[in-house]
Amino acid sequence: MTTLSEDVNRPENRNELFFPTSHDEVILWLTKFAASQDGLDPAETSSVYEPQATLRFSNYPAIIGADKIEEMVAARFARLSLINHTYRYFDLVGSRLWAVFDVLYRVKGDLSGEEFLVPAVCVFTLVEHGDHEGKITDLETFMDQTAVENRMKDIIKE
Repeated sequence: MTTLSEDVNRPENRNELFFPTSHDEVILWLTKFAASQDGLDPAETSSVYEPQATLRFSNYPAIIGADKIEEMVAARFARLSLINHTYRYFDLVGSRLWAVFDVLYRVKGDLSGEEFLVPAVCVFTLVEHGDHEGKITDLETFMDQTAVENRMKDIIKE
C-alpha cells in the first residue's frame, strides 16, 4: 500500500518541475528553482527552462533559448564560487509568479572571501500544461549586481 507521502505523482516527490497551484507548491517550486541555480551547474540551470524560453537579466539583452541561457550561465558561473538564493516572498497569479530573493554571491579567486548579498525581483512565466509543464517560458530578473561585477573585474586585474 502506498501512502500519500510516498505517491510519486505528488509534486514534492517529483524531481522535475511542476506547475504549482498552492502556496506550499510554490515554495517547493522556488526551492527546486533555487537548487538548479545554486549548484553552479549550467546544465541544471537550463533544465528549468522550456526550449524556447526567454531570459531578461538586469540590463543585458534578452537571451532566447534554453541552450543560449546555459551558455550565458556557464560563463557567469565560471567566475563564481558561491551563489545562494533565499526567497523572501512571492505571489502566483495565473501562470505568472513574482518572487523576491536575497542572492548571496562569492567571486571565484577572491582570497578575501567577501560575500555580496544582492536583492532580486524575479517575474517567472510558467508553462501550465504539456511536456514542459512547470518550466519557465519567460523570466525577467531585476537586480543590481554592480558590486559583484566590480569585484570580478578586480580579481581579473590582480
